[in-house]
Amino acid sequence: MYEGGIRVPLLVRWPSTIKPGRVVNIPVSSPDIFPTLLEVAKASRKPDQPLDGLSLVPVFEDLTFPDRPLFWHYPHYGNQGGAPAAAVRRGRWKWIKTFENERAELFDLATDPSEQTNLIDSESAHAASLEKELVDWLKDVGAEMPVPNPKFDSSKPSGRFATRPKSNSKP
Repeated sequence: MYEGGIRVPLLVRWPSTIKPGRVVNIPVSSPDIFPTLLEVAKASRKPDQPLDGLSLVPVFEDLTFPDRPLFWHYPHYGNQGGAPAAAVRRGRWKWIKTFENERAELFDLATDPSEQTNLIDSESAHAASLEKELVDWLKDVGAEMPVPNPKFDSSKPSGRFATRPKSNSKP
């Protein structure tokens, strides 16, 4: 849920439309790719087909792009240590909820891009607003929520932080 996991660069090449070397700092998300391709291809979606993202064509053409929240939902454990969590980003603010321990975090990405200072207590108005926005979105999309595993045995290794045997081979 942190910037090192969900924030990655997007490279686009479209010689007739995008100036070479141009850098844009507008946050976009993978759901924006499908509506962008539809617009570029001058195709239409099926009437009952929802679009979760926005076309990026205005960004490519130096036009304005609406301020909107971006959402992430990861309701399970991952094989690389990820735990169930969700996040919302609106502008410079990002709110993260970890479901395993109910921890909430708020970061100002403009001043703290490496997310080191949790502002949940000092910026309670921003935190409450983003929390509501995330909760409403999770309900709206019918997001699956994590549930406790009744067979969980805390005495067994979890596999989340497995240690690797030392290698005897030389590089």
